[in-house]
Parts: sequence; C-alpha cells; structure tokens
Amino acid sequence: MEETSTPIATSTATSTATPAPTPAATPVPTPECSTSEQLPGAAVGDIVTFGHYEQDNDTSNGKEAIEWQVLAVDGDKILVISRYGLDTHRFDENYYLGWNKSEMRSWLNSTFLNEAFTAEEQARIVTTTVSTPSYRGKPGGSDVEDKIWLLSREEVSSYFTSEGDRKTLPTEYAVARGAYQSDKLIGAEYCWWWLRSPGLEWSDASIVNSAGVLSISAVKNGIGVVRPAMWVSLESDVFQSYVKDNEK
Repeated sequence: MEETSTPIATSTATSTATPAPTPAATPVPTPECSTSEQLPGAAVGDIVTFGHYEQDNDTSNGKEAIEWQVLAVDGDKILVISRYGLDTHRFDENYYLGWNKSEMRSWLNSTFLNEAFTAEEQARIVTTTVSTPSYRGKPGGSDVEDKIWLLSREEVSSYFTSEGDRKTLPTEYAVARGAYQSDKLIGAEYCWWWLRSPGLEWSDASIVNSAGVLSISAVKNGIGVVRPAMWVSLESDVFQSYVKDNEK
C-alpha cells in the first residue's frame, strides 16, 4: 500500500500537483509556446523549458531544451521535475547507503548540473535542504543541501494523483544508453524511473515502474531513467517558454 505524506524536499511549498498528461511517443522536446514574459503566470501542471541536454541522440544539432513539469509554486519559485526520462544512471555501485552518500546524488549535482545548465541558469536553481524518510526500517540518510535531487516515495504520492500520471517516456538519447521500455508491441514504451528513497533490502532503492506503481530495483541497475527535480527561481529572463496545462 502506498504511503502519502507532506512532501519532504519542498522548501516551504505544500501544493499538490496535477501533472501534465503523459505523451504517446518517444519525444524530441521543442518549445510549443514562446515569450518568456508569460512565465510569471506559470501554474501547477504547466510545462516550462529550462536548460539544455542531449535528447534526440543526434549530437550534430546540439542539445535540446529540457521540458519541466511544474509540481508546485511557492512565491517567487517553482518546483519542477523533468517531463521525460533524460538519461540512464545506476543509483549506486552495490548498496543503498543513503541519498546523502549515493553515486546518483553526486552525479546529478556535478556532471548533470554542469552539462544541462549555464552558470547563469545554475544561479537560479535554489539550494534546498533535502530530507529522505526511512522506508520499512531502512534509513534514507542524513539531510543534505542540494540543487538537484530525485523525488521520494512520499513526494510521488503527494504530487502525482494517479499511477497513470506517473508514467513517463525516455528520450531517444536515454534509449540509446540502455533505458528500459515496456512492451513496444502494444505501443506502451514507458520506462521506470529512480526515486531517492531506500528499498526493501540494502541492495535496493525505490523506483516508479513503467506502470506507474511504486516499486524497487537493485541500486546497480543501469537501465532505469533519471527525472531530476529542483526548485527554480521564477525569473522571467531564464526560461525560454512555457505551455499552459490546458494548451497541451
């Protein structure tokens, strides 16, 4: 049975999101609505573009703009999660040692951060105190200060109202790097994505599987995708575009 509680890594925000509908095919993200001046009106469920990362698996045309789903709005900042699975990466080498000591956390806040965002964009990402609750007796580790993190089991239950809303697709780049996809024969090419919470065993971490169900996987599994989350300052000159929820 799934847990539901107040989100952990949310600064002071307590909004519950109505996520954007899951797209029907492996995406190559492109802005659908221009004018960054509109962004201050962004609301829960909207899609914004911020930063760039390889996604169409064609490095000759440069990195593509990253689409982010707005999960919460808190004054002059928004909480976002990537709309798609951007990359594959194992959570850790062999054991779950806590989010604070994980290989995933280190990769997100160094390699990914520098690959995806300019120095100006990084300055707009809010450093957040991230607490990871225990799960079935397994501790989540010490509190840390991060710019980028993964959602916890509790946050998934709070921000996503149904299993269908939790489903996501991998980018073509993530697929090329080995991302798992569910049965292509029935047109369901969803992937599973990592959470920062512990799993049932010391060798496990929590995930959202391809059916949108909270589950677990071995930390050394390299076929799960990464959906980074972060709080971003709501500066109108930073975002390239956004799509209102009712326009998607």
